This record gives sequence, C-alpha cells and structure tokens, in this order.
Amino acid sequence: MVRSYGIVILWIVIYCCFGQQEPQYSLYQFNPTLINPAYAGFKEMGSINLAYRNQWVGFDGAPRTLMASVNAPFLNQKMGAGINFIADKAGARDFNVLAANLCYNLKLSSKLTFGIGFAPNFQFFQFRYDKLEFKNNEAALAALNNINISKFNMGIGLLLRSKTFFFGYGSFNLIDRNVFEQTITLPQSSGINSIIVKYRMRNHTYITLGKSFEINENLIFSPTLLLRNSNHISNLDLNLNFFLKKVIWFGLIYRHPFGPGFLVQYYAGQRFKIGYAFDTGLAQKVRLNSHEICLTYDLYKIKTNFISPRFF
Repeated sequence: MVRSYGIVILWIVIYCCFGQQEPQYSLYQFNPTLINPAYAGFKEMGSINLAYRNQWVGFDGAPRTLMASVNAPFLNQKMGAGINFIADKAGARDFNVLAANLCYNLKLSSKLTFGIGFAPNFQFFQFRYDKLEFKNNEAALAALNNINISKFNMGIGLLLRSKTFFFGYGSFNLIDRNVFEQTITLPQSSGINSIIVKYRMRNHTYITLGKSFEINENLIFSPTLLLRNSNHISNLDLNLNFFLKKVIWFGLIYRHPFGPGFLVQYYAGQRFKIGYAFDTGLAQKVRLNSHEICLTYDLYKIKTNFISPRFF
C-alpha cells in the first residue's frame, strides 16, 4: 500500500508540472506556423516573428514560452519554407523544439488554394528534479536524477484558403511515445520500495476556421475559431477580430473553459507589427492571468488581393 501511495504522489507531481505539453498561444493568428506547417509562406511574403508568453502570472512553476520563426514563399509561391524555435519552461521541465516547415500549395481554382505542410522536428527535454519539493519524503527526491534527452518527431498540416476564408488542420507529435520511463528503487528508510517515473508526448491537433468580411474601406470583421485537442482533452477559442483603418487589429477572445481576453496588433510602419494578448482566466475558480507579446517584421512587400492578407 505504501508503494502505491508513492507512485500516486509522484504521478500527481508530474501531472501538475507537465500537464500542458505543447505551449498554448493566444496570438497564433500572427504566427500560424506554430500550429500548422501548411501556413509556411502563405502571406506571399517572407516574415520574421518573435514572441513571448507569460502564462498564469503569480503561479509558481507556470509555463513561460519563447517563440521565434522565419518563413517565406518560393517557386512563385507554389512552395513555402521556414524554421520555428520554441523554448518552453514549465515547472521542473524544460522543453525546446527546433522545427523545419515545408509546404506545397496547389491551386484548386481561381479562388481556392490547398496547402499541405510537413514539420520534421527535434525535441530537447530536460527534467530538473532538484527543483521539486517532497514535503514528507526527502529520500524520494534524492533518488531522482536529472534527465536530459532528445527525440525526433513530426508534424503535418493542411490548409484550404481563399481571399476571405480559411480552414486548417495541424497535427504535431505524430510519433506518440514515451520520452522516458524509469523504475527507481528507494532506500528502505523511505518506506517505499520503488517508484515509476515516465513522461509521454501526446499527439496534439489544431483545427482553425475563419472568414473575413469587408464592412467598409476602414473596417474588416474577421471571426475565427481554434479547436485544440490532446489525449481526448479539448479547448476552444472564439475570436471576434476587427481591422481598423488598415492600421490596428483588435480582437475579443473567449477560451473555453478558461474565460475571456483580448488581443491587439498595431502596424508600426509598412513592415513592422507589434501584437499583445491578455487572458483573464475568469471562468476558473482561481484567476490566473496570462500575457503574450509578438513582434513581426515582413522581409519584403508584394501586392495582394486578400482583404485579410496578414491575419490567419
């Protein structure tokens, strides 16, 4: 019985620290290759993105995520390519990803384009058990050694789009497997014979849907939906976004089951844009605010007929 309690306690610790495996994003519209590699080069221009997310402010061990990406079209926009780097820290786990994005675009008609993307990636894990605290059993902590390990994985994406509409599907961690599994024997003084420690990367999927409506020359309305799913656990984002005077995006967010928020992006010139998002977490018993900022620089400009060319 004592051994069983030890396993349960350790699983609780790992679940609390590592329950959110893939980082969560609120400004995914401004950097969509993070959730779907078929977006590589979709803006018909090269771009560089840098973002940072501070999730659940005030909660010890909460996720902190740094994201950087570059992507561009080539071969007359028939293909797109890019690179993403993600550094995510949550509790005792550090998770870094270096991913390549490659997309092929097929013109289905004069209005519709279908893209398929691939994202081979290397994932680097570090588990710092010396950052964990066992209130009643320091022997269990002493028996755990820090772990550094790397794994190869793959993501895919599909994207159907027109000048005013898009539907996307992204899937990451297609190789659903244990990153590691250990059985650790503890000292007799601990009162526990052994504990099992393992960490598994689950498949994550992202489904996006959006439509843009030109109200007048100074106002575009662009509602979007994002459905996330992993291991039968889902959450849904509803965004009501408005593009004002071709200078600023403002959006209202509702993330089920967490609560409302807002986002804004300002065009500080023809190529440089600054975005910010705030999540309130008001739907939860404990209010946990989150902040996210995104900087985007377009490498070059081209003419486009999209009424919402830069907000998918």
